Amino acid sequence: MKKLLFTLLLCLPLLAMAQFAPRSYDIYSRGALDNAEPEARLSSSVIIDIAPGATANELWLGTGYGVSLLTINGDASGRTYDFLSWGSDQGIGKGGISGLAVTDSIIWVSTAFDTTVGISGAGGGLAYSRDNGQTWTWLPQPMDRIYDLEPSGFDNVLGYWPTATNVDNITYAIALSDSFIWTVSKGAGVRRHRYDDDYTDYNDTTGWHVVTTDTFAFNPLEHLNHRCFSVIYDGEAVWVGSADGISKSLDEGKTWSRYTAATHNISGNFVTSLAYQE
Repeated sequence: MKKLLFTLLLCLPLLAMAQFAPRSYDIYSRGALDNAEPEARLSSSVIIDIAPGATANELWLGTGYGVSLLTINGDASGRTYDFLSWGSDQGIGKGGISGLAVTDSIIWVSTAFDTTVGISGAGGGLAYSRDNGQTWTWLPQPMDRIYDLEPSGFDNVLGYWPTATNVDNITYAIALSDSFIWTVSKGAGVRRHRYDDDYTDYNDTTGWHVVTTDTFAFNPLEHLNHRCFSVIYDGEAVWVGSADGISKSLDEGKTWSRYTAATHNISGNFVTSLAYQE
């Protein structure tokens, strides 16, 4: 009797699992399931960012569990609100949304998640859609390849102190200018990637080039201006907010003007968010 009971206990989990259809899993997609459909709901009540969509009745929401598209239907006499949500199952990366940029039908997001390294978080990479969210492509977190490292951490080939980890390397904001995609991070600074016509090269993290808004080699441990938290493009200029003020470029990052509390009477130097008013 004991042997029969033991056999039944072993079989019950197998029978339960047999009730679910098999699903394919791609270990290279960092959690994305093949052909996973978006969820028809708001997947998180934590709203981190909001951006206008391709039409006047659409809003993109960066949430604590992915990105959601809100479509508002009807008029003042009666409205309905429809949601579609994409998360790690749909291939946009692990964690909540830390950055969101929308231009017509092109959407870029970045994600972040917690770690066991003190209070430090980690960047979960970026994802983009060129068809208003119908399909997504995930990219690894921008970081550096190490070539010729000195004991101080300086790389003689790169010419600066590289960032070779995603810990404390969270992409907080994304901007799309005429020629580049811009990202900002506390640990990785300002980085830009020239647009690829066929969008095939973004997986090569060496395509993301460090840009400093002063004359110093990149070193976020030494220069507060290299710890960046916000970036926008207003149609003419790229603006970057850092732990040491604001920087502005009118030529896609070739030259920069800097604004601090000491020089231009802004309210503070720790600039975590930027927006422009037309």
